[in-house]
Amino acid sequence: MTIKIHRSAGIVLDPIQFAEELTTLKKKPTSQGHALLCELPEAVVQLLESPLVPHGVGMGVAATQNGMPCAVIHMQAASTQAMYIVPLVDKVSRDWFIEAVESRHGVTLAVSVTETQQLALLNSARLVDDINSEQWRDAKQQVMRARYELEAEARGLDFYKLLLEVEAAPRSVIQGFVVETLHVVVCIPDPQYVPPGREDLSATDGATPSVVH
Repeated sequence: MTIKIHRSAGIVLDPIQFAEELTTLKKKPTSQGHALLCELPEAVVQLLESPLVPHGVGMGVAATQNGMPCAVIHMQAASTQAMYIVPLVDKVSRDWFIEAVESRHGVTLAVSVTETQQLALLNSARLVDDINSEQWRDAKQQVMRARYELEAEARGLDFYKLLLEVEAAPRSVIQGFVVETLHVVVCIPDPQYVPPGREDLSATDGATPSVVH
């Protein structure tokens, strides 16, 4: 069976950036902390929100050939899966990862719907059943102790190899369902992030905002 694969880029938002995104919503939610900002088609968002189809969530930590630790989050509805890959090589990403598992017990997604550019908030189910387990402690230590030093070009190639590996054999997190459609989102912090409605902030260096609202 041929899996339909779609790739896109996302941003790991720190708490201040996430709060800025929430200002675009008419109803102000109480969500706080870090979040993953990404874009998904409306049909996928509706599936992930629908109570009428089976849902599943999974998490793992994968390492590139040269030792870059990456969080891999699977959020699935029936045979459609959104897979988030987050390189854990900086403070913002690591803080997001620890918070998602130990404090929030799940991932918060700020999803820009492709067709409408409206923001939807999605929250995953619990990622780790027991945060005191040896398995989680080992994974956390692996991430916190990792030291990753490569030039930018070599780092990109190293990560691309891992991306191809996880795409080639996506694991289903729902028993009885195989993944038929896969949306792969690579999320990293963005130092040139521009808050909603503040495109003027990018004028100093000529940078183009990474997210369109």
